[in-house]
Amino acid sequence: MVGTIEEAACGDILPVNAKAMANRLIEIMDEHNTNNLEGDVGKEPRVHKLLWLLNQQVFGQLGKIDMSKEWECLCDSDYKDVEYCKRSFRTE
Repeated sequence: MVGTIEEAACGDILPVNAKAMANRLIEIMDEHNTNNLEGDVGKEPRVHKLLWLLNQQVFGQLGKIDMSKEWECLCDSDYKDVEYCKRSFRTE
């Protein structure tokens, strides 16, 4: 049996409660007395596991994320790669 959500990430069954994952990230940031993931807290494997779990819910377990393209889809109304955005947001 595992003790934390991030330990369960490498188990047989993936955790699915995104709210619990987000709350766990908050707990870890509180341990570091910070409100962001920059610096030492962002380098922790347990933070990376939690972020992987959250991202796999959005992009799939084998998804490859191009952060610049994601930003363009979210924020640039003139972005030309419409097909990428449709796939990214599962609108098809």
